[in-house]
Amino acid sequence: MPVEQREAITESFLKGRTVHQAADLLGLPPQAVKSRVFYGLHRLALALEELEEQESA
Repeated sequence: MPVEQREAITESFLKGRTVHQAADLLGLPPQAVKSRVFYGLHRLALALEELEEQESA
């Protein structure tokens, strides 16, 4: 996962910040944080699906 996506997810989910708080902290527009979180979570979901498929094979 790219660092940019990881940072947005960390600030939003793991540290419990709002999109606007994370955006201020990261120096980004709020929409950029939303986009990075969305695509990062999508990438994470795909990786977990792949891992589950490997474990069940």
